[in-house]
Amino acid sequence: MAALPNGARLGPYEILAPLGAGGMGDVYRARDTRLGRTVAIKLLHPELSGDAISRERFEREARSIAALTHPHICTMHDVGDHEGNAFLVMELLEGQTLAARLARTKGGLPLDEALSIATHVAEALAFAHRHHITHRDIKPANIMLTPTGVKLLDFGLAQLRDRDEVTGQSRTHTSLTGPLGVMGTLAYMSPEQLDGRADERSDIFSFGAVLFEMLTGRKAFDGATSSAVIGAVVQTDSPAVSSLRPDVSPALDRVVRRCLAKDPDARWQSTVDLVDELRWISGHPIPAGDTVGFPARPRRQRAVAALAMTSAAATLAVLGMWLGLRVADGRRVLTPAAVFVVSVPDGYELAASTKAALSPDGRMVVFGASDAKGVTGLWLRTLDEERPRALPGTEDAAYAFWSPDSTAVAFFANKQLKRVAIAGGPAFTVCEAESGRGGAWNAAGDILFAPSPSSPLMKVPASGGAPIPITVLDDADNSHRAPFFLPDGDHFLYFSLGKSAPDSALRVDSLSRPGPRTLLSDPTSAEYAGGLLYFVRRGTLMAQPFDLQTLALTGETRAVSEDVVRFNTGLHGYSVSSTGATSFLRQFTTPAQVRLTWMTRDGRAVGTVGPAGDLSQPSLSPDAHSIAVVRRDDDRRRNVWTIDVAQGSATRLPHATFDSWGPVWTPDGKRLAVTSHDRVDAPFVLSSIAADGSGPPQVQITDQFARWATGWSADQSWFFFESVDQRGTVSLWRRLVNGGEPQAIRQDGFINRRARSSPDGRWIAYASNQTGRFEVYVESVLTPGRRWPVSTAGGDQARWSHDQRELYYLSPEGWLTAAPLRFGPGLTIGAAKRLFAIRTPQAENNPDSLFILGAAHQYDVAADGRFLIAVVERAAVTRRDILVTLGGPR
Repeated sequence: MAALPNGARLGPYEILAPLGAGGMGDVYRARDTRLGRTVAIKLLHPELSGDAISRERFEREARSIAALTHPHICTMHDVGDHEGNAFLVMELLEGQTLAARLARTKGGLPLDEALSIATHVAEALAFAHRHHITHRDIKPANIMLTPTGVKLLDFGLAQLRDRDEVTGQSRTHTSLTGPLGVMGTLAYMSPEQLDGRADERSDIFSFGAVLFEMLTGRKAFDGATSSAVIGAVVQTDSPAVSSLRPDVSPALDRVVRRCLAKDPDARWQSTVDLVDELRWISGHPIPAGDTVGFPARPRRQRAVAALAMTSAAATLAVLGMWLGLRVADGRRVLTPAAVFVVSVPDGYELAASTKAALSPDGRMVVFGASDAKGVTGLWLRTLDEERPRALPGTEDAAYAFWSPDSTAVAFFANKQLKRVAIAGGPAFTVCEAESGRGGAWNAAGDILFAPSPSSPLMKVPASGGAPIPITVLDDADNSHRAPFFLPDGDHFLYFSLGKSAPDSALRVDSLSRPGPRTLLSDPTSAEYAGGLLYFVRRGTLMAQPFDLQTLALTGETRAVSEDVVRFNTGLHGYSVSSTGATSFLRQFTTPAQVRLTWMTRDGRAVGTVGPAGDLSQPSLSPDAHSIAVVRRDDDRRRNVWTIDVAQGSATRLPHATFDSWGPVWTPDGKRLAVTSHDRVDAPFVLSSIAADGSGPPQVQITDQFARWATGWSADQSWFFFESVDQRGTVSLWRRLVNGGEPQAIRQDGFINRRARSSPDGRWIAYASNQTGRFEVYVESVLTPGRRWPVSTAGGDQARWSHDQRELYYLSPEGWLTAAPLRFGPGLTIGAAKRLFAIRTPQAENNPDSLFILGAAHQYDVAADGRFLIAVVERAAVTRRDILVTLGGPR
């Protein structure tokens, strides 16, 4: 086709110059005339516009890229159709492709450059795979080297996977194939992809081929014809990288070899693990000819060790004995010898309160897993074995911890503290424990444990007996939890949970000479190994030198791992052993896909607003021209955005920088009430923010406990809010905007949530669990204390019609329900009527997010009677795994 001339227009985009051409379309430099920025536009060939398969492939690229926001993935700005020509608008990248860089290099890239590029590409792939997207065309031409870093391009062949709503099984969209009946580029395709099959492990194979080429300067699989290339991919093993480049270490050699395994089951099973390995190799370069993670030894020993590494079991057995202990500058320092994921048995998933506790000798890990019926038990994995085994007698176990000689495990179950020998035999009851919050066991046979959510630490003989208190709660303490014995068996660490966040602290105390000392003000549990104190700070596992003589922290704090799971008990999912090995739970969430949809009273969808995303809490402005919505951008942080209903464009409110939610419009539509905080352990701030983002926020309330707005009085002189306390109860309040003491509307020790004030500001509707399940009530604001029940069979998420003649709510089954209202002397409530069903997000059942749930809602109501529904197209899926690192940080 003829190239578009300079100056041609595609909607608001002005073509500036051609950039290149591909099999599906041409790429142009263009200018966005609205924002004045330069972009890249990919335009589908006109002769392919009428081809359904090519058009579907092009639209698939748009959906794939739009779902991904990552520093190493090319950003997509827009998608459009101009006079029958589909186009994508992406960020314009300056630089060169990896293919161009390799074309000018002989013998491969420098090792540090190759590792840097490979790690960034693997990080991008891990992010895409976490979002159920397979790239399917990893090759040097699709990797861009820019002044700001590496960018992965072209998700045009991406394969999206989602979950079947009935079976829960993964399903794959119909493949779109090219002339050879396969998708991708032959020299970089996996054997199974040549047969039309591909998953994330196919990307790992392609990645291995690219890494091989970066290190050696030659393709892993090559041939004079397509048939020869296919034959090489299917039948021929590429040579070891180290045979072509002697300066490549065995660790890196192994990474490439495992990526290029013909059998997908023999490859890395997760790009997350691949990223971990590449990062470790980058941070711990090992000389060629030395065995991975081992100190220098005689040649014969190295040969024996290399031979042992021919099987995974032998590898772990050897690494369990050799933990990379080295001498550097006269200091003994630990370096990780291996990192691997502990597999959960088929048909099981990790239990909610499992810790993955490492044995003191560093040879075993015990964890809790639940079967399909929800029955939990402990499983033991010896690191020189491939599969875990169940520990009988550990049903309903939680928060397991080890005996000091690594022969037994103690745990909490059925309101008792128990122990069981790992060699077998029945479980033994040590003592009563209402609801354990962690324990520790020393060589003298003492067990220190937290028996309940509001107790001091208790001590009991491991042989059984009556517990005695060993710590004392002061006026600021709520409870003491997560004890951990230091090597002398006398001093111990523990987490003191305060009645308010500033009072929480990590402390150290002694059995023989009681006297607590605060080590850290962070709300964290801690463990000690090899001269280092391990603790969690804002989700990251940290390590800092700790002097056992002075019981003081010294030296530099270093990060060990991110995304460490925190339980709602305040404990964290990590463990360390005396050998320096660590284990920790990591948590990954595939975000929900939610689309804001207009629906009529009979449940018909009549339009959508803006792009889909991980959206919640939609709130319509009074004139229905704008929508405030909470969008989660990176699995953890929520921020408030406003969406122009007519244009569909979205703008982030600029003032809440870490986490914000609960947007509620003022009656004049000029401002929004928003709750935010700057970091995980920061106070919550309820502010009023200009809807257009101008001017500073007007702070209304700052508190250690969450507060979020529920509405305004008609004259905007009062605002209404909900408040959660340390017991988890939620109460309803109002306060003058200009200050003054808050006035309680409903404070009864129950959860009174998802409130919304009436348009005239005289009434408030909310859900309360006072009867044992949530029901909807209406209460007078002017005369608190009297309320009228609206629902009779369960209800939540109450919303008012603009004329106050109806109150809407969701039934437990997800039905949007309408109850007629008549105000006079008092309030008359008519018979409720079901309108249509709404799919409720699974995430709302998470008890760890009470304050978020209190503000959460799924719909709003326009003045014309339409409903704006946050329709869940794909629910969020959270996955946890156990990572074990042999050896510790430098």
